[in-house]
Amino acid sequence: MRKIKTLLTLSLILLLGLPKQTKCQDKKEEGMIIKKGNFITSVGYGLPGALRIYLRREEAGKDLKAIGIGPLMGKVEYALFENFTIGLSSTYAQNDVHWLQDAKDENGNLKPYRHGVIVKEAALGLRLNYYFINKTKWNMYGGLGAGRGYANAETYTEAPKEKVYINHTFPSPWHFEGTIGSKYFLTKNIGVYTELGLGQSWLLYEYYFIPAAIAQFGLSVKF
Repeated sequence: MRKIKTLLTLSLILLLGLPKQTKCQDKKEEGMIIKKGNFITSVGYGLPGALRIYLRREEAGKDLKAIGIGPLMGKVEYALFENFTIGLSSTYAQNDVHWLQDAKDENGNLKPYRHGVIVKEAALGLRLNYYFINKTKWNMYGGLGAGRGYANAETYTEAPKEKVYINHTFPSPWHFEGTIGSKYFLTKNIGVYTELGLGQSWLLYEYYFIPAAIAQFGLSVKF
């Protein structure tokens, strides 16, 4: 009989304590913008583009220009826990590097024509984020990622009589990223984000390390 009373007493204590624990957990989750089970997608733009910065510095004063777009950033993450997410990260950039060089026109006379190289690069990798601050409207996090990339270089010329053409796809380079960032949500589901660090970096030919996207900014949507 005493054992039965003891079991009933313990059961009553557990039942009375459970709602309190549930309320505390619910209250904690209400104070966090990112919760377990959320999906977050982000699109952004990274600065600077490594190739353009490198060429502008190395070829200054040589009639060489480097223009382009990107890197454009795209991310999808899933909250495994309240402060830990896993997902995919992607980048894309296109660069046009061109210069003036004398070449023969249709009459055989030398004239300056534009010659150039168009470089396209893309990457896809796995990324992990840890949210060390997770408030109602904003958060801060650190992220690490790695994957593989694609890089292609194609030459062109505006000279009518030159036929030199090269189209080269590089061996698939490794892509790495490591950043610290923050998201601020303007509404319940839509926010802005910014990150600092290595938003994009390449290990080309397993030797050349090329960093890019030291800063990035964009929009985030939470589901």
